[in-house]
Amino acid sequence: MSSDKNTIIAYGALVLAVIFWGLSFIASKIALQSFTPFTLIFIRFSTASLFFGLLLLKKTSRPLSRKSLKNLLLLALFQPVLYFFFETYVLKYTSATKTSLIISTIPVTVLLLSVIFLKEKVRPLNIAGII
Repeated sequence: MSSDKNTIIAYGALVLAVIFWGLSFIASKIALQSFTPFTLIFIRFSTASLFFGLLLLKKTSRPLSRKSLKNLLLLALFQPVLYFFFETYVLKYTSATKTSLIISTIPVTVLLLSVIFLKEKVRPLNIAGII
């Protein structure tokens, strides 16, 4: 029974994540009427940092190696920093609908780039995930 409950909670969390992600474009567009893109990103990252800071207080983790930390910082530069910078900046000049449609092409773009540069094979699961 616990497994069924965990599955329902997991799917519920995924549905909520998708809803919040979709609504974030509209909320950002509205917020841009009062804030600059940089201010909005600062508020967004500060809020997220508070939540993650609270999580870190509850969880114990191993220290990261220097190489892992370097890779993590490089990754963080692209996602979320550059991702949210461009998303928020573009929202200032276009509609939330157009922005979300552009963002929704990311999985297709990543799949194509991984086929071209990493020589990965496209599996049916990849196609199903994109659809």
